[in-house]
Amino acid sequence: MTRRGYFWVFLISLAVGAPIPWVWGWVGQRFAPTVPVIHELTPSVGVTQQIGFAQVSMVRRMGYGVLVALRPDGEAADQPTAAQVGHEADRCGLLFAYVPVPHGDIPPECVQALKKVLTEHANQRILLYCRTGRRAARTWGLAEAESPNGLDARSILDSIERTGQKADDLADAIQQRVAARANP
Repeated sequence: MTRRGYFWVFLISLAVGAPIPWVWGWVGQRFAPTVPVIHELTPSVGVTQQIGFAQVSMVRRMGYGVLVALRPDGEAADQPTAAQVGHEADRCGLLFAYVPVPHGDIPPECVQALKKVLTEHANQRILLYCRTGRRAARTWGLAEAESPNGLDARSILDSIERTGQKADDLADAIQQRVAARANP
């Protein structure tokens, strides 16, 4: 049946006051928000692509307590602003942080800002997001490499690769940061 056919069946079922259960199922499948695909970097830190408003409550139900936006506002016309997502996160009982990371090289101040968020909320599950998850995973890798009790360099790179992202170009920077934390 075509979309138009489903539409007419839906309207007729409403008109006669006897909605057909499968029509409601079809409507729910078409308009229900998709569950965000979350990749775990560690058991307490996940990464995903841009999320929508309806997905924020799902993030909360999935056990996350902190949502961190790493995508700068204004990258795309259809992108919700960090303030809008933050408002929805607050409404759903999630803590929210905004750490905008531009395309290209990851600025040190972004790494430090994310490291601060990760440290302050270490007792909660944290979900990072950006457009595709790439900047979020890579920024996490650099922040994790600087963390005093962070993973070793190989584990950091493996965690990033498990998310489907590449980080070979960060291998030296991660290794240097891991080595520097061992020698304060």
